Order: sequence, then structure tokens, then C-alpha cells
Amino acid sequence: MSENDGVAASSSADADFDAAAAALAAREGIVKAIGPLAASPLSEGAAERMRTAIDRSMSPQVRAALRTITAPSPRPSLVSVPVAPEGDDSGGSS
Repeated sequence: MSENDGVAASSSADADFDAAAAALAAREGIVKAIGPLAASPLSEGAAERMRTAIDRSMSPQVRAALRTITAPSPRPSLVSVPVAPEGDDSGGSS
């Protein structure tokens, strides 16, 4: 592993952290807006807070963050391992 690999892994982890923070902030905004709206469903102020929270949660930044979080992580390549022929004791333990 080279020094640049560590930097790339660190920046990837930072990007993942930033994405998770953006998604969490959007979620928290909605959670905080639900209480007042549930307590007073006809309140225009509560409805406006919920509309604002929903608008923020659907912003391009939050959508990009959710795509980052839910993207499949790369898997290492599979490598075939040769099997020793039966009766070959050259590599085994004794």
C-alpha cells in the first residue's frame, strides 16, 4: 500500500462521513418538525416548518449524500488457489 492509497482511503472516509452527516441533518430536521405538526396539525407555522424540512431533505446535496451512502463498496478480486494433487506431501505438515 502506498502513501497515496492511505490519502485516498482517508478522503473517501471523509466523503462518507460528510455524506452521513448531511443525511442525518436532513432526517433530524424532519424529526424535529413532526412533533409540532402532530400536536397542532392546523398550525400554518408547523406546516411551514415541515415543508422546509422536506424541501431540505430533497435537495441535490442530500440526494448526492444518500447515493454516496448507499453505493455498493468495491469488492476485492477473487483469486484462484491451486490445489495440490492427492498424495503430495511436499507442502503439508508432518
